[in-house]
Amino acid sequence: MPAESIIDEYRALVDSIYGIFLDARDGFWHVLEKAEKAKSESKQRVEELIEEKPEYAGMKYGGLEHSYGRVVRAGVRTYSHLHQVPIEELIRRNSEGGSNFQFIGNTCLAVVYQYWEDHYRAAIASELKVEPAQIEVPVFGELRWLRHAIIHNRAIATSDVAKCERFKWFRRGDPIIFSREKFELVIDGILEALDGIKANPNSYIKSA
Repeated sequence: MPAESIIDEYRALVDSIYGIFLDARDGFWHVLEKAEKAKSESKQRVEELIEEKPEYAGMKYGGLEHSYGRVVRAGVRTYSHLHQVPIEELIRRNSEGGSNFQFIGNTCLAVVYQYWEDHYRAAIASELKVEPAQIEVPVFGELRWLRHAIIHNRAIATSDVAKCERFKWFRRGDPIIFSREKFELVIDGILEALDGIKANPNSYIKSA
């Protein structure tokens, strides 16, 4: 497969992962909206009960649990909890900057980089008759630092991450969280690099 076709294939893969990132974010907002509505309705029911029955005047809203579950076969149990969490935690993790947003951004970045490092870099190098290590693309060098911190340092920025020149958002010790705007800039950087490799591959090859 010509190098141009390999680049186009990787470009399409990057776009599909970016789509997953965007779909997931919209899904988190949807869950957040439902959770906030459920919490509000639960509090309202408590208030209405107090209004209807004065003897419950001291009653306070005690929180709400959200459950995901499955139906199991008759004769055992009718319902099984897969996951249960306080509604406040559901709201926190699905709010902008919450753990769900951090996880999807970091995971998508790590996967995008890993496909490059484990397959596409070598495939392009093979077509260009050089060793994979000879293909040097600055953007992917910075993504490698970010991916390493995400996987090996609990998504806390390292001194290498702090050296990033293009993606210079995180100081050492900062949590790595990608907003939609930051992740868009990552995708822009990758696509720009792929266009550069396609137009002038020799400028990305270092001598052995």
